[in-house]
Amino acid sequence: MRYNLFNGDRTGRRIQGARLNQEISQFQKQQSEDRLLAEAVKQQNNLTLLQDQLKRKEENIKTFKESYVRTEERFYNGKVTSLDLRDAQNALLNAEIMINNLKADIMRSSLHLEALKGKLIGQNN
Repeated sequence: MRYNLFNGDRTGRRIQGARLNQEISQFQKQQSEDRLLAEAVKQQNNLTLLQDQLKRKEENIKTFKESYVRTEERFYNGKVTSLDLRDAQNALLNAEIMINNLKADIMRSSLHLEALKGKLIGQNN
């Protein structure tokens, strides 16, 4: 048997290259995890903001409903025109549409956050 002890340090370079590749892979993995975590935090903050907006809009809709009821009563009493009633009705409908849009945004944000959580769990394995 013959062993070449002096192979021009190719083995050492290969080992060093393998170590560098392993470090690069580890760094890329850490970067991916950090990006996912940052995106999850961003989505959680966005979800919290949307939920706060929804609470405020739901409180505001009470005001729009009361305004519409008052305007409707004044319309039947002949104190306001049908245009005023239409404006109050539009304001109420726009507020309700905004609430529905916020609910849809909350659902999308929640689903995105759940998807990110699933990716984070998969990264730790």
